[in-house]
Amino acid sequence: MWSAIDNMRYIGLLFLLLLVPALVSCDLVSEETPYTEKSFAVAADATHTVTVQMERGHTLEGSFSISGEDDTTDFRIEGPNHELAYGEERAQGALSFEMKAQYSGAYTLYFDRKIYHYPSPLQIDLQYRSR
Repeated sequence: MWSAIDNMRYIGLLFLLLLVPALVSCDLVSEETPYTEKSFAVAADATHTVTVQMERGHTLEGSFSISGEDDTTDFRIEGPNHELAYGEERAQGALSFEMKAQYSGAYTLYFDRKIYHYPSPLQIDLQYRSR
């Protein structure tokens, strides 16, 4: 004969057996790394840099949009040993990028307008993440 305490234990055990698989299948914490967002102006005949710390084998991905009178800039990424890690690309309007880090350390994103002689600055809206 079951006592009231035995019934409560049985119900509690049944509840746990049903609840645990449901909780395990839930994605309560996303493993996705959030994007970092930065906005800045790049003056005419100037270079703006953004530095990102990377671990070897991680991927840096991102994109940026450009607005201004002339929406063009040269873009590249240099690694911790000043090696060219991504591109040198002429970006007009927007650009998406992705590169894998060969070394751990500081990677520098360059937004270069030194060869452009438009008097007004550009506005860059950048988002990136390391994963």
